[in-house]
Amino acid sequence: MIQIMVGMALASAILGASVFAWMLATTEPVVESGVTRSVDDLSVTVLDSTFLVHDHEAHEHGDEEEADSAAIAEATEQAQVFPMPATMMPGMPEEGTNRLQLEVMVENAGLTATDISPSNFYLLSEAGTSWTPLMGGTLRDDTLEPHQILSTIVAFDVPELESEDVAIYLVWRRNDEETRFAVDAHLNHDHEE
Repeated sequence: MIQIMVGMALASAILGASVFAWMLATTEPVVESGVTRSVDDLSVTVLDSTFLVHDHEAHEHGDEEEADSAAIAEATEQAQVFPMPATMMPGMPEEGTNRLQLEVMVENAGLTATDISPSNFYLLSEAGTSWTPLMGGTLRDDTLEPHQILSTIVAFDVPELESEDVAIYLVWRRNDEETRFAVDAHLNHDHEE
């Protein structure tokens, strides 16, 4: 009986170690913002990440706008002011969505030209949700010549619930490798006065 229990414990330990080793081998490392990661002759660095928050409702910003606030209050009483829906503002994220902009530097350190595309990137939350880049960023399908450096913006629209208190990663795909860059942008709903 003891031999069976020892055998089962040993089998469980081996299985647990195997699962742990598999997880380490299949999970790409997380690279902090500002750190460069290279695959072959191409390098990527995430320089900055910022959530752009658009208020779809009118709000006050302090004493210097007091006259404007009075005019808005008067116009509101006359039903002449209303929240502007995102559909009336081309390029703006829908209500309940925040725009994440990542400033990325891509460098071709090789001796031959190489292609770069928005399809080389996607956004991933620790909850497993992923997003593809918006076409509104500055990164386009492009060819980087030898020793060329490209500084570009990769943009994503992220639902508010995924924007707060959930780790988000920019994933860069190159050949068969994926690198996760930690996104350190945080939402700031406080308006300066």
